[in-house]
Amino acid sequence: MPREIHATGDEALTHGVGIFCVAPCGVEDRFAADDLAASLKERGIVGSAGAVAIELARTSAHPEAKFTDEMKAEGYVITKTGNTLTVVGDSAAGLFYGVQTVKQLIEGDGGRAVLHWANVRDWPAMKYRGLDDDLSRGPVTTLEFQKHLIRTLAAYKVNLYSPYFEHTQQYPSNPLMAPPGECFGGGGQRAGGVCAAVSH
Repeated sequence: MPREIHATGDEALTHGVGIFCVAPCGVEDRFAADDLAASLKERGIVGSAGAVAIELARTSAHPEAKFTDEMKAEGYVITKTGNTLTVVGDSAAGLFYGVQTVKQLIEGDGGRAVLHWANVRDWPAMKYRGLDDDLSRGPVTTLEFQKHLIRTLAAYKVNLYSPYFEHTQQYPSNPLMAPPGECFGGGGQRAGGVCAAVSH
């Protein structure tokens, strides 16, 4: 739940949305814009003539956004002006997190999607918000699943992911991670180059 949110009405997205990244629009800001576009496209929400505009900008383009010092690192402001929803961040992280809130303000799919207009000011209470994922006791997930997990965590504004492997992996570039022929932490035996748990 954002720290400050004031609902200002609903609007059917009959014509979808148009997403605009205001200059200076760097690589990270473009990433946030593309992330929003891809998410809405998956939901069948695309822009056409008469679409609601979603504008992504930095505070340099919108100094009236009134950012306090505690907001600058990862905070954002969302405001409604006419038929435009403007998302402002002082940092790339703040703009990205603002985009994640915009996704939540849009309910439904395709032609039945509705935008819940709102003015929002938000910033995190904690600098680090993370997940410790113990992979050492199996099953070890695929790289594709871990990428999906990181994308999901980012959508919930989680900014730290710490996979824990113990001594289950041995890397040629770092042999001290797991000494050859040995396993630690739970009584395992080496099988095929990795540590495998042994049932007693």
